[in-house]
Amino acid sequence: MRIERLFLPALAALLVLPLPGCRKEGPRASAPSSPSPDSPARGQSAAAHLALAGSYRAEASARAYCALFADGTFQVSFNAAGAPQVVLRVEHYHGAGDYQAEARVRANYSGEGVRQSRGPVQATLTASGGSPRPLNSGSFSGTFKGEGGAGEVRGSFERCPYDPQPSRSLEGAP
Repeated sequence: MRIERLFLPALAALLVLPLPGCRKEGPRASAPSSPSPDSPARGQSAAAHLALAGSYRAEASARAYCALFADGTFQVSFNAAGAPQVVLRVEHYHGAGDYQAEARVRANYSGEGVRQSRGPVQATLTASGGSPRPLNSGSFSGTFKGEGGAGEVRGSFERCPYDPQPSRSLEGAP
């Protein structure tokens, strides 16, 4: 009984008092904050504009995303409120210059699927050095027709960064 009286206070002290070398954990460093809603995402143009006439009527500021693919295709995807997605595809991209390209207008019908129209466009691209990625700017205009509607399309984008090491596949690309 006497042993219990000696060890019981010592055991209680061990449970209550911190052991040497053991510290309470201080506040954790916060995770890096996500980009603000106003900062451009990776591959996003600094500014873009999209205009459609025909089956769709729209003229608005847009978000444009640029990508270079392993097959040599440079692609710019435009998203504007109230308008279908428009994709500019420049095959055999070699830098700044004038290109015969293709526009794809992708219309979403009540969530049942996407209907796409295509058409030839004339595109002019300019390139400038960027750190760490190059920047492209450009404009295009032309026509489209198909299952997703018909009409005219034109657009422009400024200072759109892209990875000079092309993506391996177009699968899943907008």
